[in-house]
Amino acid sequence: METLKKFVETTFKSKNGFCHRPMIVCNDGFNMSVQGSSFHYCSPRLTQSWYNSMEIGFPSEVEELIMEYVEDKDNPTETVYGYVPCELIQKVIDKHKGIDVEATFNK
Repeated sequence: METLKKFVETTFKSKNGFCHRPMIVCNDGFNMSVQGSSFHYCSPRLTQSWYNSMEIGFPSEVEELIMEYVEDKDNPTETVYGYVPCELIQKVIDKHKGIDVEATFNK
């Protein structure tokens, strides 16, 4: 599983309208939270198994591809990035050599 789409579908579990997914760990060590539910900055803002855009949170390092979505420009690794298009999130994953499935699900 190296695609965002597969990750989101695999990790979909709704509990009281909320879904929390594990931190994505990439094969080069980069990691970030990628979330979508009625409680996150995503589109549509519903709890479901796929989105047009999702919320990224707390990336392990500054990632220039997503900086236009950063909530706190002064603390880019300690904040969230709202409504990031899924295509762009996939580009970030690809840039960092794909999802490390073992590390992602064993954290």
